[in-house]
Amino acid sequence: MIKTFILVIFIVLNSSILKAENKNPLILENQKFCQLSDLEFSIFKIKIYDISLCNNEKQKLPYQNIYQKDFVISIKYDINISSKKLTKTSIEEIKKHYQISQNEENFIEESLNKIFPNVKKGDNILANYQNKKIYFKHNGREIGQINDENFAKKFLDIWLHSESEYKEMREKLVNY
Repeated sequence: MIKTFILVIFIVLNSSILKAENKNPLILENQKFCQLSDLEFSIFKIKIYDISLCNNEKQKLPYQNIYQKDFVISIKYDINISSKKLTKTSIEEIKKHYQISQNEENFIEESLNKIFPNVKKGDNILANYQNKKIYFKHNGREIGQINDENFAKKFLDIWLHSESEYKEMREKLVNY
């Protein structure tokens, strides 16, 4: 019950974002990604997750060019969350920026339910945007991918959209 309450607060209220120290580079399948940002996402001083945006060019990724480059969003969770709740929250966040038909919503829900595991405190999910697709990993193990470019962008725009509800986090992620 408290987990659901925290998640609802996460969706409804603005967050408190803290800049943290950059960590060691992330290495994915012979590609070295530089962590451009490393942030803590908290609500009422309750840490929800750490989020990092990484790329292999050690350059800022302004939003207007971000989908022209390969990059990784890494999220290390500080709470437990079910796969169904993660999917539901993702769809709610996508709908804040995009109008989607019921068919598209059903497709997104079905796709994310196949990808997302139940997440436990300390788990890490990577969304590796490469060649206009997203390859997901959970604690280093491949768990699925999104092959549709539009769907991939809509998903990543949960954090990167120019009209994000969490503007401070977005700006720090893309190093504006």
